[in-house]
Amino acid sequence: MNAGVIGGGAIGLLFAAYLSRTHCITIYTNTEEQAAAIRENGITLLKGSAPLQSFPGATASRHYKEELLILTVKQFQLPSVLENLSPSHPKTLLFLQNGMGHIHSLSELRGHNLYTGSVSHGAFKRSLNEVRHNGSGGTVYSAFSAEGAAHDEGLIQSLGTEDFPFLLAPDWYIVLAEKLLVNACVNPLTGLLKVRNGELIDNPHYLHLLKKVFNEAFEILELPDKTKQWENVQKVCSMTSDNTSSMLQDLANGRKTEIEGIAGFLLEEAAKKRVQAPILDFTYKAIKGMESM
Repeated sequence: MNAGVIGGGAIGLLFAAYLSRTHCITIYTNTEEQAAAIRENGITLLKGSAPLQSFPGATASRHYKEELLILTVKQFQLPSVLENLSPSHPKTLLFLQNGMGHIHSLSELRGHNLYTGSVSHGAFKRSLNEVRHNGSGGTVYSAFSAEGAAHDEGLIQSLGTEDFPFLLAPDWYIVLAEKLLVNACVNPLTGLLKVRNGELIDNPHYLHLLKKVFNEAFEILELPDKTKQWENVQKVCSMTSDNTSSMLQDLANGRKTEIEGIAGFLLEEAAKKRVQAPILDFTYKAIKGMESM
């Protein structure tokens, strides 16, 4: 199958590395420098004792020719990508962003078969063409539009393999809201406290803060089964205990974070529902302040 991966970050490299083993994949990078490095040396996947090499196509072009595109760029990078997609003939698009800030943009995107998804793999970008797979998981996806629901569900699922599965879920909101709940709890706190994920549950003071953030976010998102959701947040912290969150990595490297699509989205929803969220407001403003340093 021919498919494109848009974005050369950790998740983009991870998807291109795995999928190019069994499919014809092109990765669309932000710079020609990265595309050239991948064309010349492939992608090095670091997992276990022996590095694995894969050789997808790579380009910095904005002409997305494949019928199936997986968008792994961060939320604030989506507008420029969508500008190039809007006038094109219908494609199947799978959006894999953290948070839910992009949902409003997708609602205005016409003519394509839209899917949203949540990735539970752990990945760390070592260099332009090296990615470490820190933790195996899967990709859960759902149809976002009515057109998509009747179109390419099986096409996306067929991308997967036993060690890199794609799983179809019936409700896009539940999939994204559950992932957002975890992101809202873990990412800002690890960024502010400068700790790995596992320390949020190992340190009783941090655990107290984690629960405070969870309570506010859960009330806003109105998900079912609060006990189950709290257990899931702790489980993610435990399973990724040695991982450095993407927000902490971004702050450490002076990059813009995804706080707008995570806490920013939740605060917008809180205002609509007239729900107070002082802890989320603090994490949002604190991260925004750190971004501007």
